[in-house]
Amino acid sequence: MKNIYRIFLGLICFIMIAETAAVFGISAAASYEKEANLDFGSQNIFMICLDNRQVIFEKNSAERARPASLTKIINAMVFLDNCKDLSKKVTVKKEVLDLLEGTKASVAHLQEGEILTLKDCLYYMLLISGGDAALTIADYVSGGDIPKYVDMMNEKAREAGCRDTHFSNPTGLDEDDQYTTCEDMALLAELAFGYKEILEASSSLRYTVPATNLREANTITNSAEIMRSDVEEYYTHLVRAGKTGSTSLSGRCLLTLSEIDGKEFITVALNAPYDKAEDEEYINRAFSDTKNMLEWTDRNLKYSGRLNTGKLLEENGAGNTDLPENIRLLIPDGFKTKDISLKAGAATGKPPEIKVLYSGSEISRVIPSKETGIKKSIYGTVYAMRYILITAVAAVIILIVFLSGKASALQKSEQRGEEIE
Repeated sequence: MKNIYRIFLGLICFIMIAETAAVFGISAAASYEKEANLDFGSQNIFMICLDNRQVIFEKNSAERARPASLTKIINAMVFLDNCKDLSKKVTVKKEVLDLLEGTKASVAHLQEGEILTLKDCLYYMLLISGGDAALTIADYVSGGDIPKYVDMMNEKAREAGCRDTHFSNPTGLDEDDQYTTCEDMALLAELAFGYKEILEASSSLRYTVPATNLREANTITNSAEIMRSDVEEYYTHLVRAGKTGSTSLSGRCLLTLSEIDGKEFITVALNAPYDKAEDEEYINRAFSDTKNMLEWTDRNLKYSGRLNTGKLLEENGAGNTDLPENIRLLIPDGFKTKDISLKAGAATGKPPEIKVLYSGSEISRVIPSKETGIKKSIYGTVYAMRYILITAVAAVIILIVFLSGKASALQKSEQRGEEIE
């Protein structure tokens, strides 16, 4: 019995140590364009691992770009912050539909006087980028004051930690003061996918909208073709949820939530070519860029060994960096942990940037978690809960083993007529 007890205890300790390493990740940035040799068609690219805050790919990720219908992700968050009962019904207003007149916005073809549920509006907005649904939601929440709703969206962006993002409408239509960056959009996506309703909608391939007072039931299909196995050129099984966007000025845009070997990633692609070049077959580069990043990462990256942050930085004269004592990075096969070194960048009133070097050459950068503006990743809570659950399970198993041993000893003692203390 003692041997069984030791085996269980050892196993639980091993799992707890492994899980602790996963929970206490860092804010990191690493970009592997040289290693991957991918030819990005999107003008702005960003890919981050949520488990350890490591940036895998970036291209012009801090430059301003137009978000198009990716805007509807933050619209959905403000909506859900203010509406808990999605079974409530809303009536579509003529004055709301008139706002889209002549804009060429994507629509769900809502009709004046049509009555549908708030959930149906949410799915119309997220799956097919219905601008009429987005405005109906904004009008409903704000009591008819859509500019007020846009203010709520901007406040949400500030709370998320966005540094260079501003919205002037809830739909994503192009305006001079409607802009974001890939990094900011990744923050918003991470926060948005933490909403159960947004994750469920964005991961749905199809949704059947029940009949309303003005039309029959109809089925809508998610415009994120990267999730659809029937679209072979873009499909990858790694994507769990997605949101598309496009206008002639913003180009093709896509954000996704993906999973590779249990690790979660956010990708953002902005300003991919809107139309095909002359005499060329059209390819949606936002889709193909995202697919290429994810599949390259799946094939080529692995976790490094643990890096002693304090020791490595001390060797390069770094001060306090607010980084955890030990970190792990995703690195290409063939890279060796012993050849990785860290160097602190110049302090600029914010936590100092940490440069990651491999064999003396800079390959990436690490940013302390304070820098991200997000308190925890989507799955940070899940990981923390998993850690607590493992601890609880360990306690239960130890108790069961202990009581089983006691019961066995008691049974033997009764047979011998002895007393057990």
